[in-house]
Amino acid sequence: MLLKYWSNNFYLGLLIFLISAVSLGGALLSQYGFNMHPCLLCLYQRGPHAINLLLGILALSTAIKYPKFSCAVVFTASIAFLLGGIIATYHVGVEQLWWHGFEGCSFPKVEQGDFEGFKNALLGAPVTSCTDIPFELFGISMAGYNALLSLGSAAFFLIGSILSIRRINGVLEIRG
Repeated sequence: MLLKYWSNNFYLGLLIFLISAVSLGGALLSQYGFNMHPCLLCLYQRGPHAINLLLGILALSTAIKYPKFSCAVVFTASIAFLLGGIIATYHVGVEQLWWHGFEGCSFPKVEQGDFEGFKNALLGAPVTSCTDIPFELFGISMAGYNALLSLGSAAFFLIGSILSIRRINGVLEIRG
């Protein structure tokens, strides 16, 4: 019964759209509703979800008339989820101090006595450091939850695209 939906590009496209919409909505709600300012890596994690909003709509709109193309779109969305999971996992490592973030995650070095350089560095610095954890639930940060969601979604939609193309090509027969 589950295979009927898991191999259907229409349902996969709808789920891609919903997962990304809820993820982006949660990020924007935490930023504007709860005043949790995002760091640079937080902003980077939004990119794959924004792309998947469009890919979800594209998979939905092409599922019936162009099923093979829609299957390729679902596969592409799984790659975007994988990219988002990699970014989120990197962010978790920066938060836990397992490794250093890149230059955009820290305050730039300024020569001693250079007030103008200090002022410019202060005004151009990100509002939040990538090592800050604004919210944790059960010891897992928002980046951690995004890593779990994105990597799980990547696997789910990769398998879904494989099942879908097998169903379209007549290799997978689904009854019921």
